[in-house]
Amino acid sequence: MTTQGICRKRGIDRALEAICDSSAKPANLTVPEGVNLGAPVLPTRELPMRLLSKRQVRDLVLYSPQHTARMEKDGTFPKRVRLGSGRVGYVESEILNWIAARIAERDKTH
Repeated sequence: MTTQGICRKRGIDRALEAICDSSAKPANLTVPEGVNLGAPVLPTRELPMRLLSKRQVRDLVLYSPQHTARMEKDGTFPKRVRLGSGRVGYVESEILNWIAARIAERDKTH
């Protein structure tokens, strides 16, 4: 099965599918503001900005909301966006860049 097929089979959203698309043309590289990762990040594509819920972030990064909050406070995870009373979201591209940086860091050490 191709990488693109694996991404679709696992139900990863359209942004990750774009990363798996081998015909995707790399664009500018970005790092989420306030996060010093020191590693390459994903090429950005012209996708609409989207906010992810805590649950969606938890499903992507496999950390509890409490752990991501600690990492946010330490400056090692993208900051949340307050949407209203008791509701926050995370910018999807920042989370995907954070994941890509973790993968790049892993690949650099092997």
